[in-house]
Amino acid sequence: MPINDSSGMMTISDEGKLVVLNGQGDFLWSSNVSLGSNQSTAQLDDDGSLVLKSGPNGNQLWTSFQEPTDTYLTKMRLSANARTGKKRLLTSWRSSSDPSVGNFLVGINPSGIPELFMWYNGHPYWRSGPWVGQKFIGIPGMPSNVYLRGFSVQPEGDGTITLSSTVDPVLRFTYVLTSRGKLTEQFWDYEKGGNLVDIQKFSEGGADLNIRLAYTEFGKEKHN
Repeated sequence: MPINDSSGMMTISDEGKLVVLNGQGDFLWSSNVSLGSNQSTAQLDDDGSLVLKSGPNGNQLWTSFQEPTDTYLTKMRLSANARTGKKRLLTSWRSSSDPSVGNFLVGINPSGIPELFMWYNGHPYWRSGPWVGQKFIGIPGMPSNVYLRGFSVQPEGDGTITLSSTVDPVLRFTYVLTSRGKLTEQFWDYEKGGNLVDIQKFSEGGADLNIRLAYTEFGKEKHN
């Protein structure tokens, strides 16, 4: 349920849960984990994750990386379990100004050789082609050494396949699934305050994959 005005708030409940309330104090969302007492704390880490921790020892109880929205950040994990059907996915916004659940999902398809899938209203819409240890072979122009940037697709041993990234968070690579079904790679440009330039655009089955670099990096490539 979206908050339709500016009266909403996020706080820690008496049970130690992280909760979102509307202006009338009604619960709209909770982290669904708690200590049973209000001794937990919430902290926004340098990697962009919002973490709920227990009071005295600071153990992690919950992190926002467990429930991705439309944005994939370094150290996030997308996963799928072929046995249980459980998936951790990116979910698009309904529109560019409406953050409620949209029509597009992106995640790992664990059937056969793992690959990235995009679903539109539950139906396959785009796929990356299989991961072959270094890259997804179905994305035209994808560098063969993308794994050197920290990406990996690995089985967990319990039927779960996980896509993860260990890229240095300082580089600020992000991947955003837009409300129109476009998956974009973005790089934060410290000098330009976040200005981005599209350097490649892939399309298959109606879905686009945009690869972006900061303007300053694009300029370096042009002059080399």
